[in-house]
Amino acid sequence: MLHPGFVASGFGRNNGGWMGMLMPVAQWFAIKPDKGAETSVFLATSPAVSGVSGKYFANSKEKKSAAISYDQTTQDRLWEVSEQLIQSAQHALPTGAAAPSQA
Repeated sequence: MLHPGFVASGFGRNNGGWMGMLMPVAQWFAIKPDKGAETSVFLATSPAVSGVSGKYFANSKEKKSAAISYDQTTQDRLWEVSEQLIQSAQHALPTGAAAPSQA
């Protein structure tokens, strides 16, 4: 898992209300998209992390994630809720419609 940082991606620009007014100003403090992509590219291409799995990265460095992420009860609950949401979404598809590809 990785955190790219606050990236100037245009996220939230189409929102209305206060969020629509805040996002253009907040973008001034965001990093550029190429900088935000560095950790993703590092993890996908660097031999230094070949075979590394189950770790959290920020700024191309392994970091300790939030304490709650290590709580087994929270992990189990997240898994259960995720399964329920996926099942609900699959049941909501129109008859004959295929689920999106997972490629």
